[in-house]
Amino acid sequence: MNVVRDKPVNGDFEKRIKHLLEYISKQPKNQKLTKRRIYELICEEGYKGSYSSFTYQARKIEEKLGINQKEG
Repeated sequence: MNVVRDKPVNGDFEKRIKHLLEYISKQPKNQKLTKRRIYELICEEGYKGSYSSFTYQARKIEEKLGINQKEG
């Protein structure tokens, strides 16, 4: 019997996080945003997850995309 589970908090924001990470990875080093600032931006857009949930998701996306972004 399959149990239907709610999407994790990041589910609705996964595409937005991916888009931001892709965009920021192409910016000059001095114009890149930190993960903390990206987190603040998506919270303003309605994200309800914790910072650690966000960074976990961001790391998974960066790994898939081959992005090596470090926090500033």
